[in-house]
Amino acid sequence: METKKKKFEFPNVLALLVFLVIFAAILTYIVPAGMYDRALNEANGYTVVVPGSYHPIEQQPVNFLDIPGLLFDSFVKASDIIAFVFIVGGAFAVIMATGALDAFCISAAKKFAGKEKLLIIGLMFVFSILGSAAGMSTEGVAFIPMAIALCAALGYDRLTAISIVMVGALTGYTAGAVNPFSTGIAQILAELPMFSGLAYRIVVHFVLFTIAAFFTVRYAEGVRKNPKNSILIGEAEYKSEGSELDTTNSKMTGNQLAVLFIVLAGFVVLVYGALKLGWWLSEMAGLFLSLGVICGLVGKLSINELCERFTEGAGTLVSGALMIGFARGIQMVMDSGAIIDTIVYNLSNLVMLLPPILQSAGVFILQSFLNIIMTSSNVQVVVTMPILIPVGDLVGVSRQATVLAFQLGDGFSNILLPTWSTLMSILAVAKITYQKWVQYAWKIMVGWTLAGVVIMMVATVIGY
Repeated sequence: METKKKKFEFPNVLALLVFLVIFAAILTYIVPAGMYDRALNEANGYTVVVPGSYHPIEQQPVNFLDIPGLLFDSFVKASDIIAFVFIVGGAFAVIMATGALDAFCISAAKKFAGKEKLLIIGLMFVFSILGSAAGMSTEGVAFIPMAIALCAALGYDRLTAISIVMVGALTGYTAGAVNPFSTGIAQILAELPMFSGLAYRIVVHFVLFTIAAFFTVRYAEGVRKNPKNSILIGEAEYKSEGSELDTTNSKMTGNQLAVLFIVLAGFVVLVYGALKLGWWLSEMAGLFLSLGVICGLVGKLSINELCERFTEGAGTLVSGALMIGFARGIQMVMDSGAIIDTIVYNLSNLVMLLPPILQSAGVFILQSFLNIIMTSSNVQVVVTMPILIPVGDLVGVSRQATVLAFQLGDGFSNILLPTWSTLMSILAVAKITYQKWVQYAWKIMVGWTLAGVVIMMVATVIGY
């Protein structure tokens, strides 16, 4: 009797994250512990790594019995993001219950009939500008429910919605034309004028945007013409909220119009707060909690129904919250074992072995690897820039090109990293498995990476 070969099954993302946590713990026994000295840069107030100060320290292997405790600590560290995701999910469930977004999406679908591709490109470009100017990343979670409803009304799936919002924002964030977070801080640490080298970064922005828009539109149009082309086909939740809208009655009531106005005003306040007031998760969460309550009352939901919808919306994101906590645990384990600085030190030395034309591209690839273990841009910039700058100085890579290499390396790989909490948050809100997202996004990642190598080589040739 022949035995059937078991079909390969991609591991559940929680299982994958637990494996990565254990693997990180194993590395603390293999990789020598080491550390760079840190010092306060009085000129800008940042704590930075002192170049050339790397030194080995006593090995600090992580006891495997301590892993559960470290994972608990990682949930505590990620509690702000987890709470934000719950509140956004609950607030948008309330807003959706008013029917205002349904009516708006039906109206938009009718008005853009035959021009759907232009709408996708236009929306992606708007989010890319927000990514560049406001450093949008985590904030994009808030736009996902609305994008899902709109895409469903236009005949697209939830992957298209995520691509419009997250890939669009990540395009601008990575190119960093005027990104005050990655570009701004990196240039300060590199002792460059703020936002200098703008012209080339604008070119980079349009190159990356063209690649992202091409893959997004091609996939979206394939799904619109034949829903069976969707990567999500066969999933229990293939038909997302809003995908079965009643298009026979799209006329909006006065209360629904008021809800839409409140939501629009809320997003204006969100962008202004992030750009001008330095808002972060607590302020944004407070805004969305207020939006949910106000919209629910204006939309004529009873207090009990408002609370029930909010609870249901937040409850659907429990699995996503677990992913966020476990993802943070990987870095917690490596920090505890004091091996991150050692990895940074050894990878940076490899760049010096490359031919001159490839060294700036090598800095970009190096930063991409570093992004795996430190997905937070704010953490990476103060750890890696003081190391990358002297490496670039030694091998002849300009500081402007080093900053660009940092931006590209910091941004590209986030599109696939399960350790990036923003990605896991967005997938949780959209109810898309990590496996399905990888199946969709790997082509964009490859296109961006190849473009990144060319961009860095051109930067070397033109003396950027």
